[in-house]
Amino acid sequence: MRLLLLPPPACLTPFGRDRFEDVVLAATDRPDRWQLRVDTTHPILFDHLVDHAPGMLLLEPAR
Repeated sequence: MRLLLLPPPACLTPFGRDRFEDVVLAATDRPDRWQLRVDTTHPILFDHLVDHAPGMLLLEPAR
């Protein structure tokens, strides 16, 4: 299994978060594009083993 490094989170303020660990978007080289950060060690988004991206992970960037 190959592990990928998690990109650094985007700024806290626009996303209304207090902790960088809770920001699920990372900046890219384009101002109109974001990368989804999938941190499988996050205790809320991944509270048990799953074989898919949880709905909460997909809804958070839309918020």
